Parts: sequence; structure tokens; C-alpha cells
Amino acid sequence: MIAVAKKQGAMVLVDEAHSMGFIGEHGRGVAEDQGVLDDVDFVIGTFSKSVGTVGGFCVSNHPKFEILRLVCRPYVFTASLPPSVVATAATSIRKLMHAGNKRAHLWENSKILHKGLTEAGFQLGTAEPQSAIIAVIMPDLEKGAAMWEALLKEGLYVNLARPPATPANMTLLRCSLCAEHTAEQVQTIMACSSAPERPWGSSDAAPRGQALRDHRGSAGDRQGNCRTLCGRGGDAAAR
Repeated sequence: MIAVAKKQGAMVLVDEAHSMGFIGEHGRGVAEDQGVLDDVDFVIGTFSKSVGTVGGFCVSNHPKFEILRLVCRPYVFTASLPPSVVATAATSIRKLMHAGNKRAHLWENSKILHKGLTEAGFQLGTAEPQSAIIAVIMPDLEKGAAMWEALLKEGLYVNLARPPATPANMTLLRCSLCAEHTAEQVQTIMACSSAPERPWGSSDAAPRGQALRDHRGSAGDRQGNCRTLCGRGGDAAAR
């Protein structure tokens, strides 16, 4: 893509929102991982995921970069971040640059959960793990919402993505992992999400909440195991 862009005189902008902190030797994202960071004109990302705060950024060495300050509406009409947020983000980024062990552990968590959910009979968004977020594809909104509610009652929070954020009639359960999840907690996530004997989504499948109760006993027996995984929601859980 970069070779074609350079040949045609086009500029390249890379969104590293989901890859920053997780992919690349120093956590700088896909461009670093592919060895093309110096060939990218603009890099954008967010502080609300791996950095653990709020706000976003665009960085560039391009000679026309300054024009964005005049024409980029999100920048022009956004108030400056509080100094405390900027200081927190800067400290977090410095730590991420030297967090190779945490990145390796997070990759391992992602691979284990992806493999476990696949073997349990779930349809996932990707054939191979590609990030710290594992998307489980549900057949429709009704079944997706039922699954989400059942997991929440188990003490396990995942994000429910539905139309219009997803294609019509498609619902996703987005499981966000973080480097602080232990191997035991990842196993607990798989246990809380384990598929019943009949494939989930078939016309004769039992309600998910009932299947979970039948599969592992009473809710009281499981609450202690799952409760530690509940709390932080959304992409913030990837931190």
C-alpha cells in the first residue's frame, strides 16, 4: 500500500488506535511491526485504550502537517486536555515503550482465549487472533443480548455491539483482554462463556442463561470465580 501511495504521490495515514501499546517491538503499532513507520505520513490514535486515559493524537513529520490545525474540525473545536491527563498519557506511553513482557503476556492471553472459544463452538470475527479484542459473532440481536445478559449475571462483562455499529442482523460480543489478566482468569473467561452441547444459535438451542446454569451448577458456585473479571467495560478493559 505504501509503495503504491508513494508512486502515485498520495499520502498515507495509519490509525493505530487498537494496535498502539500492543503491536510492534516498542508498542508503536502495525507500522512499526511492518518496518514502515518512517514511510507513513500521519499516525493517529487514542489515549482511551492502551494508554488508559482520554483524548487522542495525530503525529507527523510531513511538511504540510500544520495545516491540520486549521482545517481539522475535531481539533479546532476540541478543548485542550487538562495537564493532569497529558502528564498521565505521557507517563503511560513511556512505560508502554518498555513493556515487552506485558505485550508478550497479552498476546498469549489473546491466543489462548481465541483458541478456547473456537474449540467451544463459537464463531469468531477472525480466523486467527489479531489483537487484544476477541469478537464473538452472534446470529442475531436477540440471542446476542441474551448471551450478554447471561454473562453479566455470571459476573463477566463483555461489550455488546449491535446495528448500526454492525451489519444488519449481526451482533458481536467483544471480549477485551488486558495484560493484567492472569492465565487462570483467562480460563475462567472461557468457562463462563463455554458453549452448551448444542451449537448456540440453532433453532432448538436452550436459552443461554439456562445452558450456563445446567453446564456448571448454581450461580452462587460460580460468582466467586467470575466476579474478579467484572467491572471495567468496553475498550478500556484492553488496558
